[in-house]
Amino acid sequence: MYRSMIRCIAILGLLAVTGCTSQLDVLVERTNYVRPPDFSGVSSGEFVTDLQEPVLLIDENEVIEPILDEGTDATYIETDTLVGIPITVESLIGKVNGRPIFANAVLDSVEDKLRAALRRDKLTQTQFEDYLLFELGLQVSELVKRDVLLTEANSGISQELAYGLFAVIGQMRKDLASTQGGSKSQMRKLAQEQEGESVDSFLETNRETILIEKLYREKIWPNVSVTWRDIQRVFEKIHIEEFDSIIEVEDERIQIVREGLTKLPLEAIPAARGIIILGRIRLDAEDPRIDTVLELFAKGKPFLEVAAAVDAENGGVWSRHDLKQGGIEALGLSDSIIEGLLNSEEENRMFTHKTSKSQQWIAILELKEPISVYNREVQIAVRNQLRNEQFNLELNRYLQTIWGEHGLAEINKMAIRATKIALQRYFQ
Repeated sequence: MYRSMIRCIAILGLLAVTGCTSQLDVLVERTNYVRPPDFSGVSSGEFVTDLQEPVLLIDENEVIEPILDEGTDATYIETDTLVGIPITVESLIGKVNGRPIFANAVLDSVEDKLRAALRRDKLTQTQFEDYLLFELGLQVSELVKRDVLLTEANSGISQELAYGLFAVIGQMRKDLASTQGGSKSQMRKLAQEQEGESVDSFLETNRETILIEKLYREKIWPNVSVTWRDIQRVFEKIHIEEFDSIIEVEDERIQIVREGLTKLPLEAIPAARGIIILGRIRLDAEDPRIDTVLELFAKGKPFLEVAAAVDAENGGVWSRHDLKQGGIEALGLSDSIIEGLLNSEEENRMFTHKTSKSQQWIAILELKEPISVYNREVQIAVRNQLRNEQFNLELNRYLQTIWGEHGLAEINKMAIRATKIALQRYFQ
């Protein structure tokens, strides 16, 4: 009995020593590159990860969600798209509120745009990198902004509102199905065609939009205020006292101004400013064509038609001027021409100027007054522009309070990481 006990203790001690002397594996972060030879004999659509594990063959009708370590991304590789360029499998570019953000979330929505720009503009690598940094910076910023806002919106949601949203989304699902005759398959097909996503993803996007809009109403819009004086300041930059009448403006001009206001200030839009185009026919004092000009004007012929009849320089079109404060008197022309133009309205917007060497006819071919502050459509467009500018300013201030001082720096880092991956993928 005693000998048996001694033997057991000896065996256990030997096993313990053997276990302690086995080799230790060290886990290190690494980036693996996948090259075409690695896929020899592997069919398109197989699942590849950066973990050194057996390749998973996925049935086309089966969806497998692998469990990945933090910092690892799984990518489907289509073998017919490989052209001998290694690609990075890991594409984690950062985290927002602890949630990982992968490069594909940034690149997928703009991939076609990036490739088109590269082909169309024939960009060098440096130019393409600068373009990527700008475009992907915008994408990352929007992605992070939405994530942060959703986190804030969800943190303040009450139980009653949560139930209400659940009911709203359920009703939306029913309404979407009813438009397709109650067919769930048709509903899924419609959502896929219109939004490029599943019905659940489509409805979840709507839920997120409702939450963000609620946050805007509570936190941002109360701080946005546009006064009548704010609107007047915008028009003061194109206003001319000499042209203070409320004139009827053609619809095409108003449309151009409204479209321009989405990205430009009012004074930077040519259609909003006042303009004057002058015409001139100038002939030597002894030129026999003077009689032709006088005869045609006596018959009531238009100025440009007369100019064409005597081969006037540039078809009779002389100069174009933006109207400024001071109106016609501020055009910088000679006193005699200014005086003639100011009195031209009574003479069919034209006057004759004679010297010992020449005779010339000068006319106002086109005169457009600047858009008035009392033009209702443009006034509303200006107000909306000012509201949008204030909204974005207040939104950025609100986001700064959430992100902290390092938020923008982190976004820039994420954009740089996404740019490196995009440069590797698309610049071949």
